[in-house]
Amino acid sequence: MASVAAIPCDCLLKVVYHPGTVTPVIQPISVALYLAGVMCVLACSAPSPSAVRAPDMIHADTETADASAYVLPAPANAYGLQAPEPLGEQEEIIWQKVVALLGDGCVLDGSLTRAARKHAVDLTENPLMTQENGIDYLRFALRYFGSTDYLVSPAVYELPDNGDKALRQILGNASDEWTHCGVGVHDANGQARVVFIAATRMLSLNAIPVQPTPGKPIDVRGKLNTDGASAVEAFLEQPNGGVQQLNAFVVGKARFQVSVPIGDAGKYKLELQVTRPSGPETALLVPLYVGIDVETRPSVFPIEHDVVENPGNTLTVLLNRIRQNMGLSPLKRDTRLDGVARKHCEDMVASSTFGHFSTRSGKLSDRLQAQGLYPRLSAENIGLSSSMMRVHHNLMQSPSHKIKVLTPEFTHLGLGIVSRNGQTMVTQIFAAW
Repeated sequence: MASVAAIPCDCLLKVVYHPGTVTPVIQPISVALYLAGVMCVLACSAPSPSAVRAPDMIHADTETADASAYVLPAPANAYGLQAPEPLGEQEEIIWQKVVALLGDGCVLDGSLTRAARKHAVDLTENPLMTQENGIDYLRFALRYFGSTDYLVSPAVYELPDNGDKALRQILGNASDEWTHCGVGVHDANGQARVVFIAATRMLSLNAIPVQPTPGKPIDVRGKLNTDGASAVEAFLEQPNGGVQQLNAFVVGKARFQVSVPIGDAGKYKLELQVTRPSGPETALLVPLYVGIDVETRPSVFPIEHDVVENPGNTLTVLLNRIRQNMGLSPLKRDTRLDGVARKHCEDMVASSTFGHFSTRSGKLSDRLQAQGLYPRLSAENIGLSSSMMRVHHNLMQSPSHKIKVLTPEFTHLGLGIVSRNGQTMVTQIFAAW
């Protein structure tokens, strides 16, 4: 399981997160760490459905204060091309220090470097970027430059003050699972902002076109890079919001192949998950722009919708609205499932872990049976973010999580939300008897 504990280091704040969060900026070294991942909830008395409205996403302006300082390059035409990227003078110096500290365990990656450089520009010059929406900007930069990486650990610091110290502290907590890295520097008025991105690349993939041809399927092939990984699952969200699970054919021990059906023009989302001992983990999540232009600015979650009253019941309304929009019956809240969901949140918080499998309570079916519950079908979403609404936002970006919401057979819903230290842990349980 991935750790979710905060790790204070001297005057740096280093925190490992799952999708949707951004650390506070700590002075004097200004560090931010984000890490990918996903969803969580609680039970209260429900507001009327008319009182709850899902926030519209904001298409953020990506222009910087000084347009001459950075010109947005053309987007990548494929994900996973592995095109090299020359480093600037400061970037090269930093990279040599990374190599000296980490050895050759982390490979310099062009798409991660381009994304790091763009993120450094946004952090320095984009007045619309905040601590709350920073992850939206980072994920946009990664996809725009063709990165296939989803499990990423970025860190931010400034030069010249304490630059070497910050880098040593960041790399001193390096994961042995890091496989690829990128470094970007943006210098504004003599103050250089450094963004370092480390990624755990769980899959090696063939190049995937960013703009597939309408009506022509694409063939995704690859191999598993992760020890203990046993399977690959594939999910595709259609332009109308519907989600389908695709057949992933395993060839040999570690290779796989997926045929991705492409229909009419519109924006699709492709997700690949890898099954690990702690449960399924997202390895790839990318948009496919079929017959339409590639987006050049991120969709940012509006900050004014970050906090709501009765978050669990608000989320129930939002989830059922998504089902009803696809012609499905609403889910019924079940207090028994609520209790199982909340206990799993509390378990993860207490053990500083994050996963579907717990060393204390086992897997979902074990947790249900321990409470005398034997549904014929069940599934679980878990997530961590800065608020319930951001958890919901992240959930809806992930086809593998959204498909559980849209499974017609499910009839009942259990929600657990536990908030600690500015973070919200969520477990969602879907069931049918």
